[in-house]
Amino acid sequence: MRFVTKRRTRMLAGVLTACSMLCALASPAMAQQEPPAEAQPEQEIVEPTEAQLSLNDDGVRAMIEGDYAGAIAQLERSIRLGEINVTYLNLGRAYQKLGRCAKAREALEKVKTAPAVQDPPPSEVRAVADQYLAELDETCTGDDAPAGGDTSKDPSSTIEPTRIDSSPNMLGWGTALSGVALIGGGVAMHFVAESERAPVVDSNGVVTDVTQREAADIEETADTYDTIGLAMGIGGAALAGVGTYLLLTDDAEGGSGDGTTVWIGSDNIGISWTHSF
Repeated sequence: MRFVTKRRTRMLAGVLTACSMLCALASPAMAQQEPPAEAQPEQEIVEPTEAQLSLNDDGVRAMIEGDYAGAIAQLERSIRLGEINVTYLNLGRAYQKLGRCAKAREALEKVKTAPAVQDPPPSEVRAVADQYLAELDETCTGDDAPAGGDTSKDPSSTIEPTRIDSSPNMLGWGTALSGVALIGGGVAMHFVAESERAPVVDSNGVVTDVTQREAADIEETADTYDTIGLAMGIGGAALAGVGTYLLLTDDAEGGSGDGTTVWIGSDNIGISWTHSF
């Protein structure tokens, strides 16, 4: 009985080590899901509502059409529902194009402190805001329109949007690899169960070397390992399936799914983002 107990301890330690090594395979991918350090300094990360998304997109479209006054109206409505860094960036640009330098500077400064969306990263949004502020320093001496006359309508600046490719779907990869790790752990548990039964049953199915009570205890322990392994395998298969689905839908949605769109014109940039359920 002492021999069986020691062997069981060694085998259990072995499977725990194997499971740890398998789970480590998924750790890099899961770790990459965390936003980079520069993407979350002091700004709170928030999820915009559908109403905010719609109003921001309407404002961006109005800017692309050169209707800066209309863009300001839509973006101000969005901000009343909740402050977001990207909305302030678009609002500041619209004020700048309309010649309202003081208002533009006020909105662009708030880009650095307002709650931020995850994508595009806050650091990138702040960099664009700094670029616009530098332009204000060069072109504006007060709250007067810059040279060139009325800019409330400027259809010549209209241009089709350019979609920036999003980063790889790390959530999908992490989920899929975690599922694979669990499946591997389940297989390892099955081998542990078989190794438990090995000293009890010979090739002809005859109990050897141990009493009937000891054999029953060992068989019960082996069955437990089998049950754990089966549960790990089922859970791992489910996770792997979900991860694969996330990866496939991310690729299939392409330009029509969730994501961030940067509208680029000859002298302006607007950012809109879409979200679907």
